[in-house]
Amino acid sequence: MKKLIPFVLGLVVLACNSEKDVDPANTGTFMRYYGSEHNHTAVMAMEADDGYTLLSNMDLATEVPGEFDHSFRVIHTDMHGNTIWHVEYPALDSLAATPNVSASVVASSFIRIDDGYLIVGTRINSDGSKSLHLRKIGFDGEELARKTISEPGISLEGRAVAQADNGTFIVLAARSGGPPDDMYLAKINGSNFTAPPIWEKRYGDGITTVANRLFVNSDATLFWAGSIKINNDTDEDMRWIIAAQNSDIPSGLNPNPFSGQDSDEKINDVSRISGRYAVTGTTRATTQSVYFTLLSGTGAVLLGPTTFSFADKNEEAASICSAHEGGYVIAATAETGGTSSGTRGNGQKDYWLFKVRATGSAEPEWQVNYGGSDDEVAACVVPTSDNSYLLFGTTSFDRLKKLMLMKVNSKGEL
Repeated sequence: MKKLIPFVLGLVVLACNSEKDVDPANTGTFMRYYGSEHNHTAVMAMEADDGYTLLSNMDLATEVPGEFDHSFRVIHTDMHGNTIWHVEYPALDSLAATPNVSASVVASSFIRIDDGYLIVGTRINSDGSKSLHLRKIGFDGEELARKTISEPGISLEGRAVAQADNGTFIVLAARSGGPPDDMYLAKINGSNFTAPPIWEKRYGDGITTVANRLFVNSDATLFWAGSIKINNDTDEDMRWIIAAQNSDIPSGLNPNPFSGQDSDEKINDVSRISGRYAVTGTTRATTQSVYFTLLSGTGAVLLGPTTFSFADKNEEAASICSAHEGGYVIAATAETGGTSSGTRGNGQKDYWLFKVRATGSAEPEWQVNYGGSDDEVAACVVPTSDNSYLLFGTTSFDRLKKLMLMKVNSKGEL
């Protein structure tokens, strides 16, 4: 039986304008909102030693109607979701002081490093060009270093970063404007952050969507994933790539496990679990559903692909992580059809959280959904050290997007 949890916080913090408006609380599970007068979009969350760290993007209205500047925001909370500090890069006052001059930055992902966090994203320059952007911040949010990588006439959109050997980092970007190479990899010196890359490589395998995860394997090879366009660019097929570092040619563009099926598969997230790769994405035949597959460290298919559907409408995968007591947990967004009678959800779109059994079977071990009268869009789920899960996403209050952080128990219950 599908297990639903009703949304019971319809009147909670509906008018909060900043993190300070969220009353401190000390509960094992919780729901928190973070926002301002700007629109916020959730990107990623992680557990820290003393709480949680959240990455999001902000849309900042300009004097030109319909045009926006962009900053990313990092929020650090205590174990109960109460804000300790938050910072924006570029700083909001710098964007306001130099309109049409300062560059915007949109974040894609981040990792924890020895002295803080390393954020990867895209710098949108004043002329509209795009560059790969890295920014290192300390554990209190202070900026430690930044780096921008550009190619004349080429758009580089930062997607993922991973720690490599001897204090170095590997960065991955989507590349456009200069076919046939559509992916960019570079190795960065962590102790001399602003120096030119140690090496740079460009690959052209037809990838049009690059997932925001990059992994360095125990044998020093790299693993990342994406999607390619097929059928005259009307559909997408998932692919994953394993490459030796500094190699001119990846060791293989692995075939789609859905091969032979008349469907459209987009990759959304990958998680490395015990040396294997758990993959989730969105497949579309008549409606969109969420899929799961498990790969070995060398890219062989171990489980799946298995598809899941919540409300027989459209679902979009967001994130996958290891589950407590075995298996996998997937966060997705389900189109639940509004508040009319007979629907399974609460709003137009709801968070959908479910556990995939270790066997990869098509029946979830448990599943829950959360939502209000507007849209809730999931971004990230991560397991916590106290046998719970963090669910991070974006919610709408009267057309204003805010961040929504939930901590739920081992069965997804608030």
